[in-house]
Amino acid sequence: MRSISDFGLRVPCKTLLLLRWIRLLVAQSGLVILHLAAYSVEKLILDRDLSSCFNSSNELEGLAMLGPRQEAQAALFYEFSLDDHVPQDHLLRSIDRFVDLSSIRAYLSDFYSHTGRPSIDPELLIRMLLMGYCFGIRSERRLCEEVHLNLAYRWFCRLDLNDRIPDHSTFSKNRHGRFRDSELLRHLFEATVVRCIEEGLVSGQRMAVDASLIEADANKQFSAPKEEWDTTRIDVEAVPRAVREYLDTLDETAFGTASEVQPKFMSFSDPASQWTAARKGPAFFAYSENYLIDTDHGVIVDVEATRSIR
Repeated sequence: MRSISDFGLRVPCKTLLLLRWIRLLVAQSGLVILHLAAYSVEKLILDRDLSSCFNSSNELEGLAMLGPRQEAQAALFYEFSLDDHVPQDHLLRSIDRFVDLSSIRAYLSDFYSHTGRPSIDPELLIRMLLMGYCFGIRSERRLCEEVHLNLAYRWFCRLDLNDRIPDHSTFSKNRHGRFRDSELLRHLFEATVVRCIEEGLVSGQRMAVDASLIEADANKQFSAPKEEWDTTRIDVEAVPRAVREYLDTLDETAFGTASEVQPKFMSFSDPASQWTAARKGPAFFAYSENYLIDTDHGVIVDVEATRSIR
């Protein structure tokens, strides 16, 4: 390809070559007017090309110092491994070595239907909850967002990059449904204690008992003095689950019948909770979380939630 050198620039001129060939034919044929017109068009194109060359040369000089522009391009195939992107010293790797949830599916088999759409893997839900407790993620909605974005969380939950994250409402439905009916969390707790015993972390020689107050999800505005309560007037079929459970365990020692403390208020939404001011501050509805601890390694070997008696 021929070019025109001007001001140290090399301008491509395929169009100019064509015009010069036409101008040569016109000059040989004696048509002076057409010859001058072709020459004018050639000069106009040449001026325009030179101007664009000056501008483009300045732009290219600036871009060369910036480096090539990084642009995302979709690839047809990807080779990606989550395991390669999780550091070897990550906390979840240490936890994963001791987490064995293989028995969950067999344990919950009677609580799943044999028809309909496939359910979400219960092991996935437990792994997500366990990870949320370890990293202080209390909101299940935020937990789903974190698992969606974090590669280490996906790796721990056995999720691939294309796997969908369960909706946050799935946790509450299972917690108040099949997890509660099957006492799955109690099963997992006892399996963990057995594992600690097998590893020699529990001696059974020195034990301690302790209790902590756990604030109940009950509002003082939706309560009444103890004297106004009459359990015989409660419609068992119309009340919430918490009220039914309270009525079922009303005469059990664990729910306060052995205590001399008489509550000042009773909650309509959660009557099993106790109105207490044990923290020397504003009173609130609460439960007692009771622990049996093996003091050799600080392993909790049993836990039970009861009504607070203080």
